[in-house]
Amino acid sequence: MRYLINFDNLKLVKVAARAALPEVGSSHLSEALAAGFGYKNNAALRKALKDGTATLGFDDSAVAPRLAVVGASIVYSPGLLASVLTSVPSIQVRPSDPLERLRAAVEKMPRLTYSGISEGIGRFAHHKTQGEFDEARQNLLSPGAVDEFLAAEEWLALCGKRQKPFRKVSSYGFKHQIEKRASKLGLERGSYIANGVFIAAAISCGFDVHSIDGGPNAHLNIASVPTVHPEIVEILGSHETYRTESAAYSEVLVGAANHCRSVRGTLDHLGRRRSIASTVFDLGLKSLGLVRNRLSVNGWNWTASLEVGIDAATGHLVRQSTAVTIRGDVDAFAAWVSG
Repeated sequence: MRYLINFDNLKLVKVAARAALPEVGSSHLSEALAAGFGYKNNAALRKALKDGTATLGFDDSAVAPRLAVVGASIVYSPGLLASVLTSVPSIQVRPSDPLERLRAAVEKMPRLTYSGISEGIGRFAHHKTQGEFDEARQNLLSPGAVDEFLAAEEWLALCGKRQKPFRKVSSYGFKHQIEKRASKLGLERGSYIANGVFIAAAISCGFDVHSIDGGPNAHLNIASVPTVHPEIVEILGSHETYRTESAAYSEVLVGAANHCRSVRGTLDHLGRRRSIASTVFDLGLKSLGLVRNRLSVNGWNWTASLEVGIDAATGHLVRQSTAVTIRGDVDAFAAWVSG
């Protein structure tokens, strides 16, 4: 297996490695990892990473000799750091073949079947015999499952990550979100996603999967999910709160504010609370306001806000970033922008 290694990913590996080898000093561990990645020492590895991300293999047999050379007093268990690397999904180079990616994800969770995580085999279990379990597991690798897997991967690629699992929605709930989004967008791919296939896609995309009380579902560390509107995501855990990093949305909002300022007057500076326009029905808005450097655009059942500044030469508002926070009816917001 090969890994994507840069300075950030190296930090992730180091954290996982220190948890596995707490008795090894930090500098000694760095030297061991460098040796495994094929470099003479840590300085050589870091010099190579200055050029950007490197795709590297890992030779675990080089670890013990390097630890001995640097004077680490430890009996190294062969394969330990290699297993540590496989526990950090975000650094792994994923196979280009979706079936191989699916197979690799399935192998990481031995109890995963097409319908979800198996609670076991037995009289009172979902799978009564080993044969039933094996068939359900094999269904994960069927051609139809690969199509479902690709749809789930595409959806998950648009999701944000958080440190801890989001426990208000399970894998079963998320897979339904993919299906509903596909239906609204008129997409054939994603019209049905099996629970087990979604979990496999989450593993493949580097999300943490936590089984729920021995049942078929799982919790994941998903922070935001895509909406039907391009580049707008819903922030989980916050009621009707959305976010976009698209410059197109922020330019429309700033353009509306500058239009109102040209008609209604200007602000002296950003430090005072003042209304740009109390009512701007001509733009399909209720009001716009500026508090310090945060512009708030209030529509019908929605509010959008972003950071702005003032161009010294023109006196116009300019966006400081493309990040826009939307609260309320996101469909109405998107309709206003497109209108």
